[in-house]
Amino acid sequence: MRRVDVHDKVSVKDIDLRMTLRLLSFVGPHRLLVVIALAAMVLATGFNLLQPYVIKLVIDENLVKGSLTGFYGYVVLFGVAVIGRNVFSYLQMVIVTILGQRVILDMRKRLFKKVVELPLSFYDRNPTGRIITRHISDIEAVNEMISSGLVSVIGDLVMVLSIAVILLLLDKSLFFYTLVSIVLLLVFAHFMKVRLRETNRDLRKNTARMNAFLHEYIAGIGVVKGFGREEKIRRKFRVHNDDFKRAGMKLSTLYSVYFPGVEFISALALVIVLFKGGLGVIGGTITIGTVIAFAGYLEKFFGPVKDMSDKYNILQSALASCERIFTILDMKSSPEYASPPAASRFPHPPEDKTPGGDPLIEFRNVEFDYGGEEVLKKFSLSIDQGEKVAIVGPTGAGKTTIVNLLLGFYHPQAGEILYAGRDIRTLDIGGLRRKVVLIPQEPFLFNGTVLDNILAGEEFDEEWLEVTLKSCGIVKFVENLPDGLNTFVGERGSRFSAGQRQLVSFARAIYHRPEVLILDEATGNIDPETEHDVTSAIRKMMEGKTSIVIAHRLQTVVECDKIAVVVNGNVAEEGPHGALLRAKGYYSALYGLQITS
Repeated sequence: MRRVDVHDKVSVKDIDLRMTLRLLSFVGPHRLLVVIALAAMVLATGFNLLQPYVIKLVIDENLVKGSLTGFYGYVVLFGVAVIGRNVFSYLQMVIVTILGQRVILDMRKRLFKKVVELPLSFYDRNPTGRIITRHISDIEAVNEMISSGLVSVIGDLVMVLSIAVILLLLDKSLFFYTLVSIVLLLVFAHFMKVRLRETNRDLRKNTARMNAFLHEYIAGIGVVKGFGREEKIRRKFRVHNDDFKRAGMKLSTLYSVYFPGVEFISALALVIVLFKGGLGVIGGTITIGTVIAFAGYLEKFFGPVKDMSDKYNILQSALASCERIFTILDMKSSPEYASPPAASRFPHPPEDKTPGGDPLIEFRNVEFDYGGEEVLKKFSLSIDQGEKVAIVGPTGAGKTTIVNLLLGFYHPQAGEILYAGRDIRTLDIGGLRRKVVLIPQEPFLFNGTVLDNILAGEEFDEEWLEVTLKSCGIVKFVENLPDGLNTFVGERGSRFSAGQRQLVSFARAIYHRPEVLILDEATGNIDPETEHDVTSAIRKMMEGKTSIVIAHRLQTVVECDKIAVVVNGNVAEEGPHGALLRAKGYYSALYGLQITS
């Protein structure tokens, strides 16, 4: 099955406006903060623009004329402009920081909710490191844009347009001469835009690939060392690192061109002002104050342009991140998050437990394939309430797939899977999974206490917890732990042995009061000494419960009421242990092979 990067589905043509508008939809609920920030920005811009004009007045009205008329007022006005600009700039920065934090909080919550809702096929195609990158690096890029760029870019645009109007009013001829450099700047910025965008996208892609690589091989470092593959992994890392370096170098090169380019154009504009303005002063057509004010406004004009280049980098990086975030948000959730109206009431198990009654679970002519690789072919199997059924067969026969289909992780291409007479596609799958509990071969424990892992989000019920521990036969195991139920298990249960992790997973399953227990090779990774304790716990757990046992070791299923032998995606034989042995078929041959080996 081909691994599909979520980048594969992203269309990169003419998406700036679309992505920006969609990003702004996250800002909408916080519009009051935006209004306050914009108001502060306008006031800060106004005070900033006032400063060069006050300097012009001081030069033309006081210094040139040698008069003090209005001089002190101009000085006070200039001081007010400086203080006002800094105060409102500070207020703007505080507000946009708060705005950014609130927006990324909402975005991260929605992204995490979507990732949780996505089907397992999404995780089959996308490595964990890439998904983590979406939640951290990409979200942070959006935060940086909102906190450092959103309102500031608007402020810079207002500043640039306001200065253009002021320059036009100060002196039309001088303005039109400097307009040449402004047009040149716009052309240059547009030329660099596409290249910066593509390079930022490449850098983000390489970041995601690097994160995915590191997560995978750090998690599997034991296998790497066990097979002596350190040097091979180092070579792979160098390839990823070189790709990352090339993307970073390309981006740095582009900015090495961009910033000096803007500096050159701004210097060219100043040369024009000094040349034409100087001639105007000498000719008496323009005042010294106007030339100095013109130079001051030009500096303020190109200042935002320089800042905008940096903010443009932030914007492009954020938009490239938004592409990937929105690609995930637009994916179709698992069916359980859009349960049909018929799922409003969950069916009760059939009360008739006598042979021939309605089965609790039934597979009817189920067909399933993983992207063209056929696994189940007209598979049919019924399981009565309270029945203990084993599913055995060779590797790749489809045993685990049967469980995944029953739990709704995947849906069959044909056929039906019924629970208490209802097709599971019409049920609340979340409710089904609370009633049908899977205990996998490799149980996963979260980094917390034993109690945290048993509760797994359920309310604490001390009386039921005691019943749970007794029913699993693990009271002594818990009592022997250093801190009992408050013992920390470590990341992924690293402080516990495989058998101890399995015992905790048994207690977690029983505490949630399941109607059906599924044990997928529950003793597959356990040593013989620990297996005795685990097997004893399994027997106690299965008492009075409908149970499905998936096993390769046939000695673990001899006590089951029925054994289904799955070969090539279908049930080849079915019946109790003794009957299958007497039939002298596939099961008998396989059992004999295991006993004599």
